[in-house]
Amino acid sequence: MIHSGMTCDTAARTLLRDNEVFASLFNTVFFDGEEVIDYKTLVSYENDQSVLIDHQDIKRRRDIVKKSKMG
Repeated sequence: MIHSGMTCDTAARTLLRDNEVFASLFNTVFFDGEEVIDYKTLVSYENDQSVLIDHQDIKRRRDIVKKSKMG
């Protein structure tokens, strides 16, 4: 087993940022494999936040947000 030092959360975020992977996973899980979400129509929105507390820049990672035009 290869250990990259990456947390499970970071690995999942990295994987789901790929529109093709995201669409395939959600089509499989929610639509029984039918191609309802087309990866070419997905638009990603960054949802990370940065907060300054006691002169320290603290970054918070939030959920992955995507929108799709569904016909």
